[in-house]
Amino acid sequence: DIVIKILFIENRQKTKLYEAISDRLTYESEVHWLVQNHAFTPNLPRVKIISYPSKNQRNKSFNQASLEHIIESDRQQQFFGKKGVGYFFYYYEEIEEILNCVKPDIVFGEATAFHELLTIELCKKKSILYLNPSTCRYPRGRFCFYKHDTLEPYMGSNEQYSQAELQKTISKINRNQVVPDYMKIKQKGIVEKIKNQGLIFWARLTGERYNTPGAFQKGILELKKKKLKKRWDTISSKTKIKENSVLYPLQMQPEANIDVWGRQYRNQLETIKLIYAALP
Repeated sequence: DIVIKILFIENRQKTKLYEAISDRLTYESEVHWLVQNHAFTPNLPRVKIISYPSKNQRNKSFNQASLEHIIESDRQQQFFGKKGVGYFFYYYEEIEEILNCVKPDIVFGEATAFHELLTIELCKKKSILYLNPSTCRYPRGRFCFYKHDTLEPYMGSNEQYSQAELQKTISKINRNQVVPDYMKIKQKGIVEKIKNQGLIFWARLTGERYNTPGAFQKGILELKKKKLKKRWDTISSKTKIKENSVLYPLQMQPEANIDVWGRQYRNQLETIKLIYAALP
């Protein structure tokens, strides 16, 4: 008998990790897949591939306010100049149909891409548990299952740390002797890089325009970023800093930490202006 139905949400290269996990699940689990980017479809049974929307489907009219918080968190809309939002409603309906068909007990996926955020919205509506497996900040070498699009952990190891252990960890953080695992630079081989870029290019060529920015648009942003970093290096040099100046480096966006988890304060510049206005 089937004990539990699991639905994995495709997320480019992360899908390979989910495939490896599904291989280790017991026969008591029935694994299903929801795929938005066709180039990263797993070669497994029970895969639901959402067709790329036609022109009419892309231009569907709907109550935009109902999905405004997701549109505001979408990197294509906010950073890469994507036009039109009708496809959000198309994917919303398609994902809802898949959830109704599969009836999963639990869904695993990230909380980054728009189709994941739409799935989370529907899972909340249907009282389906959606978990985002992600590395923790501290202690290192651990990961959490975060509930839906929050940083609220689901269950845990129930370990207790002494005050001395906590103080030691804090001291290491302050002295920059320890950094979270996700901040480590992971070196990829040239073959893997070419393969990944090839898949991304092929995906866009065959219709994936909703999570994949255009090469020209991305190139323009990269040039702009280089200029701004050069400007930062100039004004942050000791000879340029004036007395009573405060330099505030912004975190790079798009970034789920800000755009999703910190949605209310995702406009970093506005947040800093509010802080500045409150200072004596």
